[in-house]
Amino acid sequence: MMLERSEQAKNSLVARLAARARKEAGQSKTRDPGLFVERFYARVPADAVIAIDEGALFAAALSAWRLLQVRKPDTPTIRIFNPTSDADGWTCAHTVIEIVNDDMPFLVDSVTAELNRNELTVHLLIHPVVRVKRDKTGKLTQLCDDDAGGAGESVMHIQVTEQNVPEALKRIQQGLESVLGDVRAAVDDWRAMRVKLADAIAELDATHPPLPAGEIE
Repeated sequence: MMLERSEQAKNSLVARLAARARKEAGQSKTRDPGLFVERFYARVPADAVIAIDEGALFAAALSAWRLLQVRKPDTPTIRIFNPTSDADGWTCAHTVIEIVNDDMPFLVDSVTAELNRNELTVHLLIHPVVRVKRDKTGKLTQLCDDDAGGAGESVMHIQVTEQNVPEALKRIQQGLESVLGDVRAAVDDWRAMRVKLADAIAELDATHPPLPAGEIE
């Protein structure tokens, strides 16, 4: 019963946030910020959502929405910052990491492993996958329904132990860029790697080098 009430409270809260986003950002049939807000919080546990100030929830979702607007093809967009009222319209006790990237396996595990390597505690991780269409310049032209085509893109909002030293923020950014590049290389290359492996096996089978059968195997 308590869980049901929490879900109802979350649903009501998210509905208010979505309506506010549509009102403030303007109605759009193809680029609906309200739909993004709903997707943004869809998989976040109800207790986690209702425990956060409503203004901070709204600002966090809209910050991720703005980051989604333009992205170079095949390139992650990363923003790391400490929100302030003057610059961002909200505050947070943690450093915020926002990432928009093509959806692919291993993203969350790889990103969190890199953050752990830097001895950063992850206090909150929000990770919706949205389907989008972009023009040739990378500008968002449509936020799609799940069954309406478009390419899957991963949106991450991560809150970690506060970092106030610019060099630390730069180091985190560089580490994440490197890790995401490794993930892309692994995902893009695995089929070609399997072909190369099959070629090597076929060559060994055909040439029968003068080695013990166990070594060839």
